[in-house]
Amino acid sequence: MGAALKALEEKGGVAAVAACANLIGGSIASLPLHFYKRGADGSRQRDQASPLWWLFNERPCANWSAAAWWQFVSDSRMFHGDGFALMNRSTRGDRILSIEPWHPAYVQVDLDGDGRLLYEFHPRPGVDPVGARVRVREQDDVLHIPSAGFDGRRSPSMLRSALNHAAAAGE
Repeated sequence: MGAALKALEEKGGVAAVAACANLIGGSIASLPLHFYKRGADGSRQRDQASPLWWLFNERPCANWSAAAWWQFVSDSRMFHGDGFALMNRSTRGDRILSIEPWHPAYVQVDLDGDGRLLYEFHPRPGVDPVGARVRVREQDDVLHIPSAGFDGRRSPSMLRSALNHAAAAGE
């Protein structure tokens, strides 16, 4: 892959890839995410009072705007294969209070004894306090946005796959 990456750098392709990723992420971030509920007659009605609307369209968590959050998740999928976010719930567990994005390099995905996904969120240097512990969460408390090639746990990076194919074709 080194030769393909070097050729990409020499031709200014890295800047082009970054610009495309920024354009895609920015486009996704600019789109509203609507939520719906079922009416008494079974019809679908937009639910603008949903607390999830605020989280996905305005402020997913304390330090992130929705636009920055969507850009991060989009970039995570393109460059690393998956986008991850940890859903922090109320003490009763009945409400999602925040949706915290997590870099894919610090998430490990395994299966529990029942075949359900189990996530380990490892401390992120420079983000989490020194001494922070690994957070283990079941799939119901994680927003996992996979990309093409999802194998039930993780997805390959689309960009790394393209580089690998380019390197193989050039050899």
